Amino acid sequence: MAYRKSRTKDYHKQVAEKIIGMLEKGTVPWEKPWDGQGRTPINGKSGKRYRGINYLNLYMKAEEKGYNDPRWMTFRQISEIGGTVRKDEHGMPIEYWIFEEKVKDKDGKQVYDDNGKEVTRELHPPAVIHSVVFNIEQTEGIPLYQRPVHEWEPLERAENIIRANKVPVFHDQDDKNYYSPLKDEIHLTPKNSFPDKEAYYATAIHEVGHSTGHNSRLARDMSGGFGSQSYAKEELRAEIASFMLCNDLDISPDKQNKQHAAYIGSWIEALKDDYNEIFRAAADAEKICDYLYEKEREYMLENNIVYKKNIEKVEEKEEKPMSEEQKTQQAEEAVPATEKQIAYASKLGVKIEEGITKSELSKLISEKLEQDKLYTEKMNAPASKEQIEALKEAGTEIKEGITLSEASKLISTLPATEIQKEQLEKYKVEFDKDITRGEAGKLIKGKLKEFDERNSQPLSDKQAEYLTKHKIEFDKDITRGEASRIIYKHQKDIEAAKAAPATDKQIEYMSKNDIEVSENITSGEASKLITEEMRSKSAASEKQLEYLNKNGIEIPANITKQSASVIIGGHKRTEDIKNYKPSDKITISREYKAMAKEMLDKGKTINDKTIAANLLKKGYKKSSVVATLYNYSPNCVMSSKKATEITNTAAAMPSVKKSMSKQAEASR
Repeated sequence: MAYRKSRTKDYHKQVAEKIIGMLEKGTVPWEKPWDGQGRTPINGKSGKRYRGINYLNLYMKAEEKGYNDPRWMTFRQISEIGGTVRKDEHGMPIEYWIFEEKVKDKDGKQVYDDNGKEVTRELHPPAVIHSVVFNIEQTEGIPLYQRPVHEWEPLERAENIIRANKVPVFHDQDDKNYYSPLKDEIHLTPKNSFPDKEAYYATAIHEVGHSTGHNSRLARDMSGGFGSQSYAKEELRAEIASFMLCNDLDISPDKQNKQHAAYIGSWIEALKDDYNEIFRAAADAEKICDYLYEKEREYMLENNIVYKKNIEKVEEKEEKPMSEEQKTQQAEEAVPATEKQIAYASKLGVKIEEGITKSELSKLISEKLEQDKLYTEKMNAPASKEQIEALKEAGTEIKEGITLSEASKLISTLPATEIQKEQLEKYKVEFDKDITRGEAGKLIKGKLKEFDERNSQPLSDKQAEYLTKHKIEFDKDITRGEASRIIYKHQKDIEAAKAAPATDKQIEYMSKNDIEVSENITSGEASKLITEEMRSKSAASEKQLEYLNKNGIEIPANITKQSASVIIGGHKRTEDIKNYKPSDKITISREYKAMAKEMLDKGKTINDKTIAANLLKKGYKKSSVVATLYNYSPNCVMSSKKATEITNTAAAMPSVKKSMSKQAEASR
């Protein structure tokens, strides 16, 4: 079977463009009005539901056309059961991926193994079959669809899926719901904060979908922070998966997710960059569903759970007057929580709202105890493969039968990883040189929480100024995180424009002013050269001259704006170094200032080559030293080139080379 790449590409493009079109209009395809009837697209012959990208495509078509019948069949299948496709009706393309095929002998007969099982072999690459299907509402002569009676109640099943996942769920938030990859925990607002039970379970299932990305489960990329492309891609997978799950379970999709607006731009960008991204996202969403359904099956077997038929779905409930027992129960549920109950709940860490009833608090306490139990079980489980490998690599002695909790404690005492240090430097968090993984993790977690809280705040004055300055339309009620996404997109567009070839106007200007132009010069490079040339010619501003006079700095004749900026920057940095006060916190910037101040105190000039050599000997990376000189040295104002040259010269010194070589050997 041939791999029909071009048709597959066209199909993915078709679905991606449909979704992009809806997103650009502000519509999320899976966020539709709910009428209580899930429309999971199924094959009318086999009864099996369509998967992945076919699921999305057929669902969107059904919503567009208003089809209530979930069945889709090929022309041939419709004919086989005595139906006909109505004139002028158009079918929907789908694709099937075949990853293995049956092995047959030379006579064309099926080959079996010793156990009587059919022998198969994997196909590399897989075979793709393209077909066209019609919704049954496009046909005639086929009986009306009879909705099946579920063997389960939707919310009961949703609860079992959440429990089967065995990721602790904490109802400890005021206004947000999220999954923490670092802690491997789900955090939600209290159940009674949701409009109804369906809204709660839809939100919980969404976060459960995220939790499957953990390294111990399906191992997706969970490293991206809010606003990043990888974060948006992960959100797309969780969105599609929760939509599929809720649709399968007949639960109204998640209406609590108020962040869609923050992701739409990133989703559009990702799909435009690569049409196949929607295929990958849908495929990953199916993996999430498959994983959770399998865990549900295991959980039911372990706990001897058998679903009972959900008659309520097919029969109208008769309104009956409340019995005395029901009236008593209702009265009991309205009783306020007792002081003893509140004290116990507070000790457990349960969030208590004003006016909470005895019944409501009792449920919260039970949930908390269940969560604590699950968490304890998890921590007492054997250490993971990744933990064992990390401890062995660090040369840590490992006792037999070490638990996940014990391994975590040991790992937290190990030196922080380079990735953690880079994150801390990126977040501009000060830290000790000998910081442990546990300490670094707490600092990073605190910073991420700070970012999360900041992103949910109204946009800043600086963001509003940026958007206004660049004539970007925006809603005044948008959050800081949403504003960041818009600004990031705008800056990416600017970068793309800079990467484009230099304009005719730029080339003309550079030619007139004798600026050397390299072959294939970009618009950004040309703009930089033109700006530098204009600066070199423009006179220093009155404000610059005022600063120089005020601080008794000799002013060269015909001083330019650029030269003045360098002199002023050098003076400010020198004053900053003179006023530096030692600190217990050791960072590369503090070490630079301490060494530079010592030189000034002795009446010497700042020797950046000597300082750079000492920093390299202390184990700092060359890139970090370059960045430090560029940001803090009075000699490297506005000159990353000079900072690089000084660092390279220092690194070439025999004593430094020897020290760096020893450090590299020790780290292996």
